[in-house]
Amino acid sequence: MPPQREAVTGPRPVYKGAMARAVFGIAPHGARRLACCALVLGLVACDGLSEFRTEPGEVFEGRVIGGEGGDDASFIRSGFPARTTLAMTFDPAKAVPGDEEAEPAGTITTYTCASSPCDDEDRISGSFLEAELEPIPQLSHDALGVYEMPGSSRLRNYMFGARFTSGEGLFAVQRHAMVFLSLLENGRIEVRILAPSVLGGVSGNTVLHEAMFGVFSLGRRHGS
Repeated sequence: MPPQREAVTGPRPVYKGAMARAVFGIAPHGARRLACCALVLGLVACDGLSEFRTEPGEVFEGRVIGGEGGDDASFIRSGFPARTTLAMTFDPAKAVPGDEEAEPAGTITTYTCASSPCDDEDRISGSFLEAELEPIPQLSHDALGVYEMPGSSRLRNYMFGARFTSGEGLFAVQRHAMVFLSLLENGRIEVRILAPSVLGGVSGNTVLHEAMFGVFSLGRRHGS
């Protein structure tokens, strides 16, 4: 018979600081969340986040940050006109898919309006029109799926892909963006959208559509 292994006794090792980052690839508090969500819940949305689900007729909505000074780009806004508003539907239960085929976790729509509040007929459509928030299933098996951001007010962070179009007619270009969501303790949602520029022309280095970066602070809005 093969020799029997002796039972290992004593306290379990505790990884802290640099050791935790080396073992888990993330900060210690991120490691604890990974253990909680990835191992126990398979990275399904943790308890208490269902309050962020939008019901029919509801959206999370808010204007882009850095648009107060006019249409010129600011250090925190590029590619989004000033006064751009983002409206988002969201379901945290679909935000981190399992092994089955992923479903969109919601949609994002952007528009501009000269006044606030803004009637539907006064809206000027932006780059995103009910663009689906596409989960990335592989993140369920990677530490990036529970990435952290500075600040203790964030309950959970998510990362999605989104497809949109720049230009019209024969000049329309299909583009892809990364969308980062942070669910906040105060019930609001912080959204960051970024997309690289589109190059073309004879040399291939002419900027046809500028890079996009925008930060939005969203609050829940009920349909009228």
